[in-house]
Amino acid sequence: MALIDCPECKEKISSLSSACPKCGCPRTEYNKRLSTQELNKEAVKGRPTGEIIKAAEEIIKELNLKKRLFEYMKKPTNIPSLRTTNGCGNNLFGSLSLVDMGEREFKAAFYCLCFIPIIPIGVYLVEEAKPDQYKVYGEISFTKFMSILGLSRSVKFIITIILKSFFMILVLVLGFSLVSYIFEFFHKM
Repeated sequence: MALIDCPECKEKISSLSSACPKCGCPRTEYNKRLSTQELNKEAVKGRPTGEIIKAAEEIIKELNLKKRLFEYMKKPTNIPSLRTTNGCGNNLFGSLSLVDMGEREFKAAFYCLCFIPIIPIGVYLVEEAKPDQYKVYGEISFTKFMSILGLSRSVKFIITIILKSFFMILVLVLGFSLVSYIFEFFHKM
């Protein structure tokens, strides 16, 4: 429990009370106005200190990683078109979101052959504007991006790339199987 100011009368009240005892302002009103700091104090209360320190260390690591990535990022100059024909062309793979980035995430652009990412083009900080349409904020070379990430994050990033390509190949195979099944079905009639 924390003492907070009522948004109406500014009286000190409990963050757990259902309404302000002085003016009757409902809890929903002052819950909306609780500061992030007060909410964080509530979240931390009762948790083991080691757990809190570990969570803080993880946030600091992510912020340092984000800082290093932004140091090497440059304004996007040569954004590849994200078009594929029968699985051949350019596409975005992988996904890395960091603290305080909102909907923005890092995605790697690859030249693909049969939906398999073959040649990395670069890594872009993007935000999805519409399905399969992205707003690009910056770019960084693939090799620099992977070296900054370190081994464990690089492996996780590569796994997301493999999973997306596997899913795309699976959809392609199922689509061809369905078409051949329908063709066989109507051919026998």
